[in-house]
Amino acid sequence: MANQTLYLSTGQQLKLGETLGQGGEGSVFAVSGQTGDVAKIYSKPVSRDKAEKLQAMVEFGSPTLYERMAWPKAIIVPGPDELPVGFLMPRIEGFEEVHDLYSPKSRHQKFPAARWKFLTHTAINICAAFMLAHKSGIVIGDVNEKNIRVSEKTTIRLIDCDSFQLARNGKKYLCEVGVEHFTPPELQGGSFRGVERTPNHDAFGLAILIFYLLFMGRHPYSGRYLGKGEMPLGRAIQENRFAYGSQAKQRRTEPPPHTLPLSVVGSDLSTLFERAFAPPSPAFSRPDPQEWSRALKEHFRSLVKCQKNPSHQYRQDSKSCPWCLLESKAGLQFFAATPITAKTSAKANVLLSPAEIDRLWQLIEMVKAPSPPAVVTVPSAQPSSAIEIAATRYVFGSYGALAVAIAAAVVIFMLPITIGAMAVLLILDLVAGLFLRDYLVGESKAKRNTALIRLQHAESNLNAVKARWEDSASDKAFQSRLEELRSLKNEYASIGSKKQERLKALQQSSYARHRDRYMDSYRIDRAAIPNIGPGRAASLMSYGIETALDVNRSAVLAVPGFGTGLADVLVAWRQSIEAQFNYLPSSQVLMSDISAVDQWAESESRRIAGALQRGPTELAQLKSAAERKGRLLRTELENAMAAAAQARVDADAFSSGVSTIQDAIRRWS
Repeated sequence: MANQTLYLSTGQQLKLGETLGQGGEGSVFAVSGQTGDVAKIYSKPVSRDKAEKLQAMVEFGSPTLYERMAWPKAIIVPGPDELPVGFLMPRIEGFEEVHDLYSPKSRHQKFPAARWKFLTHTAINICAAFMLAHKSGIVIGDVNEKNIRVSEKTTIRLIDCDSFQLARNGKKYLCEVGVEHFTPPELQGGSFRGVERTPNHDAFGLAILIFYLLFMGRHPYSGRYLGKGEMPLGRAIQENRFAYGSQAKQRRTEPPPHTLPLSVVGSDLSTLFERAFAPPSPAFSRPDPQEWSRALKEHFRSLVKCQKNPSHQYRQDSKSCPWCLLESKAGLQFFAATPITAKTSAKANVLLSPAEIDRLWQLIEMVKAPSPPAVVTVPSAQPSSAIEIAATRYVFGSYGALAVAIAAAVVIFMLPITIGAMAVLLILDLVAGLFLRDYLVGESKAKRNTALIRLQHAESNLNAVKARWEDSASDKAFQSRLEELRSLKNEYASIGSKKQERLKALQQSSYARHRDRYMDSYRIDRAAIPNIGPGRAASLMSYGIETALDVNRSAVLAVPGFGTGLADVLVAWRQSIEAQFNYLPSSQVLMSDISAVDQWAESESRRIAGALQRGPTELAQLKSAAERKGRLLRTELENAMAAAAQARVDADAFSSGVSTIQDAIRRWS
């Protein structure tokens, strides 16, 4: 087809150049003498309906559409009065499939500097492209990862525009194609022929794309099914089994392992995802591109850099970095390490020699630990006069009433009366004794209870102040940081030997690394594997199975909808790829692997050197803070101890009085 002469529908001659790409419908060619446009030539004859749609799209075109989309600019025909064989469209260079960005493996290779902010900004720009389409009266219809392209600046281009839906001169030209894992529930399982798409249908595909970008290529409906039988992705969409949503458990679904919870994107975006993936209804409306854009911009502004790993970014309202936790559990690296360039190297801390490390450690050791706080002695206290009176009245009132009651009982026993009368008098005596006790004790009983409660509160407050004293005013934080710095110093000294160990390990594992890199280059979604279409490829990716290297039987069987038959197919495909690998014994360790080790060593050296350089200042600050806190807390501690001592002697005044009377009674008896 290259070098073939064709014509534009206007009669202008067109000569095709080199092949730039191939797809299911046809191929894309350079055009001789033109740098800004390319030609898409169909591999099959074009129907009259398709020819009419292409002509309508050409008439519909505008500079704004040409800037954002591979929109048809002119019809290409083999000769006068013949049906089109293709069309002329803007050339798109420097753009990759959006899949290459949201897939962690591809991102490491093609977008190594991309972070969560980059992914969020890409999602914002995708929303802008959808807004442009809808504002222009266009419905994308066949939303999928292959017709969205992204650049290293997060700019977006839409391709395969000849499938889009539009209206022209009162006639609607429909989009009659689509892929399962981007198709909304209400259209699942049916044919697209004759179906008029709406912006609300596009909104479902847009939500899928945004979820892919923010959640590392995980499909929102590809979860672990808790019911019986298999749950293919298309059926999960049809049954509204949003695996990350608030209703997931009720729908017997849960997210795959090693995934972020929906809450990490904040309440606004979480709410939009819940709406986008809610069961459709007659009055149902999914979030439109403008709503997504507003929430994504707020999310973008909220992102901060992780202090432990500069490649991690997360919302500032989060308690901690979710990526650190996720990567430690999954054993994966979702974002490539920040490359050390001349620019970043100039900003980083200067590397230190062993002699400089020793001098720096001397400065660290010169910072003395916080001075121990002065001993706070427990003050002496005497019961207050009011408490002593109340305690005396309480004790003597109680025992006095008892003595009167006993004396009355003795008199009653001595009276010459009947036993019945004696019983009545004894009961009256008991009642009278109780009344007498309450009269004599009076408010002293209430004061005793108050004293006991005050003692409980005072001791509780004293314990709290002591805990703050020990936590803030002691040298615990100082000593902990000093130990960390000592460990860093030892770690710095071992970087050289660890680097040599890593380089030696690379040499020893050269065969395996070359083989793994080879197998990792074969993506499942781009391979012709029997019974593995785009939907199943998306399910596999949600479980971390993206390339031939990731395929193993147990991992595949853990994916919903994959039984032994499909596992056998994938394992056989993996084995066929591995059989094609040709290793040359003379192969050297890949320069990229050596560079990665060098980068690790330099990054670790700079990290530790910076921490040691900050060490003296940090220790001095910890010392100053502990001593300042000690001075502030000393007064509070003294007051708390005095209050507790007073409360204790006040409470003891009652119990000691009781003991005194009890001792007297025992001695008397």
